[in-house]
Amino acid sequence: MEEWIKKRGLLVLFICVIALVPLNCWTMAKMVRIERQLRTVSYAIDSLENEIDSMEVRLEELGK
Repeated sequence: MEEWIKKRGLLVLFICVIALVPLNCWTMAKMVRIERQLRTVSYAIDSLENEIDSMEVRLEELGK
């Protein structure tokens, strides 16, 4: 009886591990996608900040 319980427990553990591996891979892929999107947004924000700075410099030059 104990041997049957051990085998069943190992089978349940094995099934859980098999189920978690694709879930973990999917989660990691999703995180990588989100990271890339955040990096793209960050680059866009930096570009806009640089453009604003250059416009401020031009306005100061025009004001002189």
